[in-house]
Amino acid sequence: MTKNFNCNLSEFTYAALDCIGCSKDNVNCRAGLYKFYAEKSNEVFKRMYPVNVDTIIAGSRGEGVVQLYESDVDVMYVFRNFLCVDSGSNQNGLTVIKAHFSHSPPGYTKLIPLDMTSELLGMGYLMQTTVYDLNEGHILISSSCFRNMFEAYLRIDANINEGIRKEIKPNSGPSVPISFFNDGISPYLNSLLFESDSVYTLPYLSSTIPTSWKERDRKHQWPSHDIIQEVSEMEGFVVPVGPQYSEEQNFEWRICYTTGEQILVSQLSAVQLKLYMLMKMFFKKIISKESHLVTSYMVKNIVFWVVEGNDSNMFTINNIIDMLFKCLAFVRECLYSNYLPNYMIPSRNLLYGKGNPHEKVKLRRFLTDLLNEGAIIVLRLEKVRSAMFVLHRNPEAAKQYCVWRTNVENIRILGILLLVSKLSPPTMFQRTMVVDAAVGCLANPLFYHLGFALLRLLNVNLLDAVTDTDTCMRRINNMLTNLFS
Repeated sequence: MTKNFNCNLSEFTYAALDCIGCSKDNVNCRAGLYKFYAEKSNEVFKRMYPVNVDTIIAGSRGEGVVQLYESDVDVMYVFRNFLCVDSGSNQNGLTVIKAHFSHSPPGYTKLIPLDMTSELLGMGYLMQTTVYDLNEGHILISSSCFRNMFEAYLRIDANINEGIRKEIKPNSGPSVPISFFNDGISPYLNSLLFESDSVYTLPYLSSTIPTSWKERDRKHQWPSHDIIQEVSEMEGFVVPVGPQYSEEQNFEWRICYTTGEQILVSQLSAVQLKLYMLMKMFFKKIISKESHLVTSYMVKNIVFWVVEGNDSNMFTINNIIDMLFKCLAFVRECLYSNYLPNYMIPSRNLLYGKGNPHEKVKLRRFLTDLLNEGAIIVLRLEKVRSAMFVLHRNPEAAKQYCVWRTNVENIRILGILLLVSKLSPPTMFQRTMVVDAAVGCLANPLFYHLGFALLRLLNVNLLDAVTDTDTCMRRINNMLTNLFS
């Protein structure tokens, strides 16, 4: 009886997630949008500045696993004039930096520049962030100085764009958080436009970490052999933040494999992807009310371990709730052992320095209560519950809503792509950049086609849009915000 109930509820949950924009196609479209933005930014940077910088949209936005308006945008800026390695020497056009692991916890390293006399581009900036380690007799690049230097630069040009006000917040981990506010750019947009976390990072080629990850034992079919090979050949990054409670955290840098993890997310099946998004919803909407111990990044690692540790035949439409339980049980076990291994670097404990024993006991008990509650825990998620109700009462209406929502989102994505495509080197850092891009859109017939299509889908009368633009635009903005938040 319970097994059949779980299967039926799993099928309803799977279909409900489709209705609220969690299908693999939805995810791929959102990820494609941010990939295009990164490519456009890279193109503009390379044509404007001699410094070789790559932009990567990281986190949940870059993976496409959150809604368009749901979370902040994590942006990594990778300085290609530098290269961190385990061992090596300076090369033409590159400043080589040696990773120095002495006394650093797993997943962290110190950085030693090999040639401080180099006149390569960007070396002057790097020299501003170096310190001399009296204990070991090395010149080190300070992670805190590196991060603070870029935070200072961002504060200098905090209001570079006309109509947009930027607010730089105190740094959080390796990132510099920035909030963008509507300061006259449009009366129809919300006060807070969006939030971004900027991380300035250096590329890292390890001689051991990817090999160890590639060769470790795996009992099941995920990732595939080809993907394991591809990810093991990808570069890593060092980001400017040290481990909490480390005496040398100001000199230490965290090692991460952001692009490799994005490849792994893209290889999740439709069921596994929904499981990932379901876990994110649970920790954001339900579990965060009890504890903030588990971060979004931890959730991704938890899903990776559960997907790798179970046969692919377990991940079926009628088994998604059972797999959700496996994820929650995995978290509970990690809390018991006080060890949550990083998926790419298992020796790095993601629970290190997180919370106190009381918080961990409290979260374990809450997870136990959720597991004892059974499959109906999915009904705690308001959007999922509402979609399941419509599916039960009127399956045809739910199907039509799913198609309608996807069409609205695709039109919104196309509109953003059109706006981004108008960014160009002459206008990228002008005060009127956003306005110039918008004016460029007005000259494109596609802009009007998308606008009329959106009005039809949102059931907005064209005459009303012309005669009462203020009311109409605010209504559209509220509808889109509710739909994609």
